[in-house]
Amino acid sequence: FYLANSVELVPRNTDGEVGWASVCPPDGETHTYELTLYALPEPLALDDAATGEEVDAALGSQATAGAADVTLLVATYGR
Repeated sequence: FYLANSVELVPRNTDGEVGWASVCPPDGETHTYELTLYALPEPLALDDAATGEEVDAALGSQATAGAADVTLLVATYGR
């Protein structure tokens, strides 16, 4: 969902493409996924071609400066 005045940044996924790569554990297996969610006071100075490492570095500087609210979402998925 989107909040008023929110900005979405979608970096490259594990397939090397920009965008969401859905979860898909092998048949009969259950995997646990941890998503870290950040509420930032302003958008990161990155474009959609940013790598995960670049996003982590930019988020780290905001989080260590106390400028970000952070929460962890844990979900279990199996098929």
